Amino acid sequence: MTKNELLSAYNKVLAENEELKKQVETLKGIITQAWFADVEEKDKQIEYLLKKVEELSTPEPTEEELNSLFMDKQINPKDIEFDGDKLVASVEEAASKLKSLKDHNDGKVFDAYGGGSFKSGLACPKCGSELYYNNPNMVLTSYPPKRSVECKNCKHTDYVY
Repeated sequence: MTKNELLSAYNKVLAENEELKKQVETLKGIITQAWFADVEEKDKQIEYLLKKVEELSTPEPTEEELNSLFMDKQINPKDIEFDGDKLVASVEEAASKLKSLKDHNDGKVFDAYGGGSFKSGLACPKCGSELYYNNPNMVLTSYPPKRSVECKNCKHTDYVY
């Protein structure tokens, strides 16, 4: 054995020894608790203690046993049943709950330019006529964003948020 192998084996044995010490301490605590409990409690503690001893004395499965267990639980893809009709029905059901693009667009009025016109729906502060967006394709990048409006009667220009 090489030096690294020996060191590795020593560390493994040391770790196992520490684990056994922890288990012994756990059992000591259980025994101490059982000693001071009443008779019914002692019976319960003894049962618990026996279960713990059994758990601690049962060896952990080896890597081969774990691999075997894992492989036994594997499913062969050929054993999976595929129900195409059920899949199609579920997709059709989900699609039936959605709106069509045409229904959505018909229900919406695009209001970026005042509902399709250049009217703003605002009164001019000078003459009271309706203001129009004089450059509807432009939005100022101020905070908050502003758009330019103009009165066709008195030529007053202003900005709206």
